[in-house]
Amino acid sequence: MRYAQDDRIYEYCLELLKKVDEYEPITNIIVIDEVIWILWKKYGIDKSEIFEFINRIVEFSTIKPLDEVDYKRLKELMLNYGLKPSDALHVSTMSNE
Repeated sequence: MRYAQDDRIYEYCLELLKKVDEYEPITNIIVIDEVIWILWKKYGIDKSEIFEFINRIVEFSTIKPLDEVDYKRLKELMLNYGLKPSDALHVSTMSNE
């Protein structure tokens, strides 16, 4: 089943997933929460299907924990760049080495 409203989006996502071996994908639990919420509430996808999808993504991704350092970066990013809190957390996770 295709969930993208436009075939170009579907094809783009498919190509992106094919390239994932070239990268070391990282995420945090906030991203997973957002994906679950959108798939469940916006698209009405069954929760068991959502978790099957999430489990596949988690297999090749590293889930970075969030901590006090991320809060400090969040605050800095929001004040200096006008980011929303969740976006600032995503940037913080990506810059967390």
